[in-house]
Amino acid sequence: MKKLEDIPKKNIFEVPEGYFEKLPGVIQSRVADERPQVEIPFYVPVLRYAVAAVMLVSVSVFFYQTYFSDSNAELMLASVSTEALTEYLDESETSTEELLETVGYENIDTEGLDANPVMEFNLNELELEDLAEEYQNEL
Repeated sequence: MKKLEDIPKKNIFEVPEGYFEKLPGVIQSRVADERPQVEIPFYVPVLRYAVAAVMLVSVSVFFYQTYFSDSNAELMLASVSTEALTEYLDESETSTEELLETVGYENIDTEGLDANPVMEFNLNELELEDLAEEYQNEL
């Protein structure tokens, strides 16, 4: 088996004189020729800011409308009389259970309900038992 030291060393590559001194200039000239200068139209920077401004205004209008549409609905509902609401609910086919399902109890102030009762029931024990029996029969 041959050893690495026994293999003759030959220089099979030849480099022309001054090749490495001229190489950076050649590369630089090729790169400069391949990159053409592109002119940016004057309206491109203006267009960037215009698009950003339109987006900002659109988002602002959207949030403004959603915020104030809820309060407008409350104002419109407050302007309707209680009698008109009662008549509407009586004429509609909406049940009490359906109404109670749609009411959000999180925003209702319940502190004043005990002080001002809407209805007072003055029932004795016999009347309560009769009501309980009617309720049981309905189920």
